[in-house]
Amino acid sequence: MHRLRTCAAKLRPLTASQTVKKLSHNGPVVSRTFQPSRFYTAPVASEPFLSGTSSNYVEEMYFAWLENPQSVHKSWDVFFRNANAGAPPGTAYQSPPLLGANLASLPSAQSMMVAQPNVDKLVEDHLAVQSLIRAYQVRGHHVSKLDPLGINMIRGHHVAQLDPLGILDADLESSVPANLVSSSNGLDIAVCKERLKRLTVGGRQDDAGLDLQLVLSFLGTKIQQSFALFGALPDSLSAGFELGFAMASPNALVLWEAQFGDFHNTAQCIIDQFISPGQAKWVRQNGIVLLLPHGMEGMGPEHSSARPERFLQMCNDDPDIVPKLTEDFAVQQLYDANWIVVNCSTPANFFHVLRRQILLPFRKPLIVFTPKSLLRHPEAKSSFDVMLPGTEFLRGIPENGPAAEKPEQVKRVLFCTGKVYYELVKERKTRGLEAEVAITRLEQLSPFPFDVVDEEARKYPNAELLWCQEEHKNQGYYEYVKPRIRAITRRERPVWYSGREPASAPATGNKNTHLQELKRFLETSFNLDAFKNLGV
Repeated sequence: MHRLRTCAAKLRPLTASQTVKKLSHNGPVVSRTFQPSRFYTAPVASEPFLSGTSSNYVEEMYFAWLENPQSVHKSWDVFFRNANAGAPPGTAYQSPPLLGANLASLPSAQSMMVAQPNVDKLVEDHLAVQSLIRAYQVRGHHVSKLDPLGINMIRGHHVAQLDPLGILDADLESSVPANLVSSSNGLDIAVCKERLKRLTVGGRQDDAGLDLQLVLSFLGTKIQQSFALFGALPDSLSAGFELGFAMASPNALVLWEAQFGDFHNTAQCIIDQFISPGQAKWVRQNGIVLLLPHGMEGMGPEHSSARPERFLQMCNDDPDIVPKLTEDFAVQQLYDANWIVVNCSTPANFFHVLRRQILLPFRKPLIVFTPKSLLRHPEAKSSFDVMLPGTEFLRGIPENGPAAEKPEQVKRVLFCTGKVYYELVKERKTRGLEAEVAITRLEQLSPFPFDVVDEEARKYPNAELLWCQEEHKNQGYYEYVKPRIRAITRRERPVWYSGREPASAPATGNKNTHLQELKRFLETSFNLDAFKNLGV
């Protein structure tokens, strides 16, 4: 094909035959600079598809055809000849015939073949190809499953197939307080539990595949629908699927759970491109929930950390600015945030944060660092009394022991989050420091609970402020919480650190080393002289 970027300096409404004669009389074609102006003839300019980017393409093809009619496909040659011959607007283009139609009986095809009897076979072949393409389009539309999840199906126990999931008829009759979920709306719950085919370092392959479970509308004692899909899908694909599901169903509580929080890194493209900047970049709200099992429990660098520092680094709040503490401060923070990051230490708070997620009048992604060993921890339990009407999600859980009774005698306040709280409580009891050390849990990390921290700091005016975490210093939460605690305390009190030392890996692979690190930062946490005579 002749170069499309070259054409005549000025385009005049000539027929193809006139163009060929003119070019043959003047000798070879000389390339000239493309002019940005458009000089369509009236019939060509009236064609309905000449708009947007397609018009540029057709324009360049038209210029090339004027210089050499053989440089374009014969179907376009016929189109331009019909247009220049004065065909009425919209008729120069010959649309593909209907399926099953006889090409010889079509007036449009006959007119085209009459206009160009020497190219009738090429035109007929071209229309045949167009008919075949159209047939595949129609067939694809009819055979495609427009409702792949069966959402429009009649929901009921007979559709659920609960037995493969270990849900028996007796479970449906179990007694749960009816007012546990006070909302009467039908809230869908979609759970995607990610168990992928993996090749571990030791060579063991887990072929369990992906277990995609959609459990819809768990209200009181009734499960309306539950089904499972199996297949080997990468994390990014399953996360993208759940993100799209949550986008299409804003009233659904969609949860994507990683097998371990570490494994979310292969879905980082979905998190960075769509979940974190979703509202700012794409002007779309999304209420997807990421459940990332997290905890330093001596299971090695691949099964310990969900990398909370990455999620906190992508939060859009300013660490140096303390928002105005108004009556609706907590809700306003959620509305302004790009997503919500929590680490719940009690079953009740985990219940409340999920319930709050679906009952909010707007949608924000929720990042939950879920527990592992706390699932069996004897102290990690909650009464149904703290899940009944009148209770709510606690962004921070203050000290409620002997230290809270005499706050002026408290020498140190430990701020922490997650399962390390239970290790700190155990160590404090062993050392007999219940009256001298207060422990405050921050269940919601972002948006940062400035009001909760401010209240606790004011409550213990004579105490040191210390942030304790089980993660390494260059990881975890310390770099996020420190400037915010300093800001709310007007930078009058230092915020000390207790935790593991900086490291490149999320965790050690040696169990003994893990226990030594735990013992070391617990010693620092309860050594009341550890930070004496140190500058701010």
